Amino acid sequence: MEVTELIGNDAPVETAKTGSGLDDQNLIARILEGSDRHFCLLIERHETHVFQLVSSVLGPDHCSRVEEVCQDAFIKIHRNLARFRGESGFGTWAYRIAYNTALDHLRALARRPKTIPLDQFYDARPSPQAGPAATTAGGDEAARTRRAVDQLPDIYRTLIHLHYWKGLTINEICQVLQSSPGTVKSYLHRARARLQNALSDGENE
Repeated sequence: MEVTELIGNDAPVETAKTGSGLDDQNLIARILEGSDRHFCLLIERHETHVFQLVSSVLGPDHCSRVEEVCQDAFIKIHRNLARFRGESGFGTWAYRIAYNTALDHLRALARRPKTIPLDQFYDARPSPQAGPAATTAGGDEAARTRRAVDQLPDIYRTLIHLHYWKGLTINEICQVLQSSPGTVKSYLHRARARLQNALSDGENE
């Protein structure tokens, strides 16, 4: 079984309409007119994705700081909303701010995360039939995959989260991580190779 099948897939980050009936662009227009209520609606629409990304960057060693970092990210999003030009989707733009905010907190702590709390990502996935791992007896394949991904370097785990579980394209990931397509593709290839090797080694034990 290919590693990409085990990882599965998730819903795309962008959600055009949720709750209010207005798309992101219309919500932003209302916010820029001074509507705090519409900003709350915008945050409610994207907060789960932001929370998951911040969690993946900080890791379990700093899980108690996730909400604090998310709040900082939302404040930055609000302050910079007038600068959003719509060249990418709002979700991708917000992801970039959240990612950089989480990195800033890590630098302030002078520490790097060692692992990522993957259970919350699997619990949040909208479709339990997203991949073969979800249908194996007792979830053994899913558990084994979680353990293998948990051991990957932080950048590899984040890439797997963004690409396979959140459905971001290479170009969108480039915008979030502020990296070139070549760099993202290279790291993603290494992440898949490491994960495939880890899963193969596990089968041979």
